[in-house]
Amino acid sequence: MDKHINLSIFIPNAGCVNRCVFCDQRAVSGETKQPSRKDVESICKEHLPWPIEKRDAEISFFGGSFTALKRGYMISLLETAQRFVLEGRAGGIRVSTRPDAIDRDVLMTLKSYGVTAIELGAQSTDDMVLLDNQRSHTREDVIKAASEIRKCGFSLGLQMMIGMYGEADSEDSALKTAVDFIGLKPDSVRIYPTLVLRRTKLEYLYHIGAFTPLTLDNAVNITSKLLLLFDKNDIIVIRAGLHSDESLRTNIVAGPFHPAFGELAMAGVYRSILEERLKKAEKGRYLVYTAKGRKSAAIGQKRGNIRYFKERGFELTVREKESLSRYGLEAVRADA
Repeated sequence: MDKHINLSIFIPNAGCVNRCVFCDQRAVSGETKQPSRKDVESICKEHLPWPIEKRDAEISFFGGSFTALKRGYMISLLETAQRFVLEGRAGGIRVSTRPDAIDRDVLMTLKSYGVTAIELGAQSTDDMVLLDNQRSHTREDVIKAASEIRKCGFSLGLQMMIGMYGEADSEDSALKTAVDFIGLKPDSVRIYPTLVLRRTKLEYLYHIGAFTPLTLDNAVNITSKLLLLFDKNDIIVIRAGLHSDESLRTNIVAGPFHPAFGELAMAGVYRSILEERLKKAEKGRYLVYTAKGRKSAAIGQKRGNIRYFKERGFELTVREKESLSRYGLEAVRADA
């Protein structure tokens, strides 16, 4: 079986023309300095060693606006990473950047150095929310950048945040952004809940009562709806929730953080599907079939879904079925 390796190299806040109200990439990633060419080479040598195994490896530059870096520095990082692609030790290079830091010239430069995927930190497509969060780009910038990325043959990823400062209705705002994303036909999406981090403007807004973060339950509920919506449109969500590490945990002031946020959201999807399937069913014992590898998500963290339905008169046994995919689900009466 192929082994996927996502080798992430963080360039915290580098290339950012301003600091968004919610952002401190040093707190999120734990990195405090910009990587040099030698750093990239060392990281790649350690994690992409000879001999080459059968694997799908991708070198990813995250944490800043990669295409807004000084051109010489950006190219030095790309040249180093490209060497490992040319040697067959990695299949491609992925970068993350801002929608307003994309144009045809920079895209051609990325392509010439082996970049295969670009993720846009769009966060929202509501212009007022973008303005309130000091994003310095607009909805139109997102649409234009995504279109150019697609035209140039890159894989397109889009990142969104839920529960942002300035939203009148967080669920409505998230669903509208998701609909806009679907229209842009990305290959993948990431969903992040807004957290209040130390040393950010959002921390100040939180302390003076101008911002109230989502509760964990609300954030999970909204994310579950987004997962189902993207799935229905054949768009893969490659991450829901922030990666948990010590640096992030020690810098969170408030907000819906959970180390297994994505699992909670996936369990919420299965709960909503099951509720619909069992809405008119007789109470009793049921066999529930899910896609291969999705059993634990259907059961829910700490068997949350099993307990939830048992309290409503349904005893569920969950099994996997090869013919089902993603959120495919079947429920069959077991005590008939």
